[in-house]
Amino acid sequence: MAPDESREVLIWGFLAFALAIFLVWASLPVASVCIIAAILIASALWKPVIAVALLGFTIPFGSLKEIYVAGAQVTATEGIISLLLFAWLLRMADLGKLPALSARWLWPLLCFIGSAVLSLIVALSLKAALPELVKWTEVLLVYLSVRAFVSRKHTLAVVTALVLAADLEALLGAWQFFTRSGPEGFILYGRFLRAYGTFQQPNPFAGYLGMLLPVALSLAMWGVLEWDGGGPEQRWAVVGFHGGSAVLILVAIVMSWSRGAWLGVLFGVATVIAARPMRSFYIVSAAALTGIIALLAIAPGTVQLPKVLASRMSDVYAFLAGGMDISRIQVTDANFSSVERLAHWLAGLRMWADHPWLGVGIGNYPIFYGSYNVPRWQEALGHAHNYYINIAAEAGIAGLLGYLTMWLGGLWVLWKSRSPSDGLQMAMAVGAMGALMHLGVHNGFDNLFVHGMYLIPAVLIGLGEKIGRNGDRDRE
Repeated sequence: MAPDESREVLIWGFLAFALAIFLVWASLPVASVCIIAAILIASALWKPVIAVALLGFTIPFGSLKEIYVAGAQVTATEGIISLLLFAWLLRMADLGKLPALSARWLWPLLCFIGSAVLSLIVALSLKAALPELVKWTEVLLVYLSVRAFVSRKHTLAVVTALVLAADLEALLGAWQFFTRSGPEGFILYGRFLRAYGTFQQPNPFAGYLGMLLPVALSLAMWGVLEWDGGGPEQRWAVVGFHGGSAVLILVAIVMSWSRGAWLGVLFGVATVIAARPMRSFYIVSAAALTGIIALLAIAPGTVQLPKVLASRMSDVYAFLAGGMDISRIQVTDANFSSVERLAHWLAGLRMWADHPWLGVGIGNYPIFYGSYNVPRWQEALGHAHNYYINIAAEAGIAGLLGYLTMWLGGLWVLWKSRSPSDGLQMAMAVGAMGALMHLGVHNGFDNLFVHGMYLIPAVLIGLGEKIGRNGDRDRE
């Protein structure tokens, strides 16, 4: 046995012995948790793609168990990211250099991170800025990990894990909706309750689901229209799972009663349909029209649904048209959330007007809010309820341009990665484009970069980028 192999065996043997001694003295619940954690850690280091798949579950459910380390909130998501970092270090040690990989989204992402770092020059609180910088460093690491560790044969498994986690979250939201399990302020019409899942609020819940709906829809369309995978059993398994998931996720988004998410879904789904080959576009459009006509014939009462949704969207139309003067609005239970959102928009715009180039510092919006808030709205909610205004206020024009470069760069990379000769590649690229489009629209009414959701674009863009002929991510 070579010296390096002997040393590796000795290290793993020592760790196994130490774990065994600990388990002898630990209680049964603690020992059980440690055994499960050890299995997951060993599996993730052996096959880092497992860690990427596990991210799909820790993003929505990791917040159920949080711990604080040196005052910082840590969840299972950070644990998985640490495993990916360790896997990177092991690979670099094995190769003796940084692994080669194709990562076309890298420079747009670094452009935004650079603009955020630049805003530190004017930041009043570095403590408030640090979590934001850590967040985008995690995005970078996860994106590069997907490009390095997820081969073509694992793509479908990883994205299925993401969609399965969204299904579980949607089912939880449906249970909350029908059983009215949640805060009294979320009750709708005295009969239902706005679905919020594990996110504490309906808007991030719907935003999370809205990013994965286009992916599930795109994969279902691949199975029906452009299948080039395995046999008929696998084909209809893909169609059934992802098609059913798309319907379930859509219903849960409606149950959230989130207007920003509804607009995001509209643009995300339209992107998935429009970005496909024209043959698929015509088939899907005809099928959708037929389905609408059949629904109206079977259940004429559904014709009232657009009126209900339009009523819910009326405040959004007023915002976009500039028809609401916040200084003259009488606040009621019905319009409270809308007026509150508008108040934070105005505070962010005022902040940006006073600090146009570099903003007030990344992560520093809540600290400066008290100097710019609208009367009657003294409480800072942590962000401006509009990510474009938020990043402009915190990082100025440099940050806003950096963010748009990152977002548009992701869309461009995915557009160039569409491959008519490879159905799975086409489905992933188009689905990820739909997710980014939803993100872009919904972020106009909220901030979806919370609760680990900022990692979803990193995974989807990594999966959606062009895959090489040898089954691995291309190494151009």
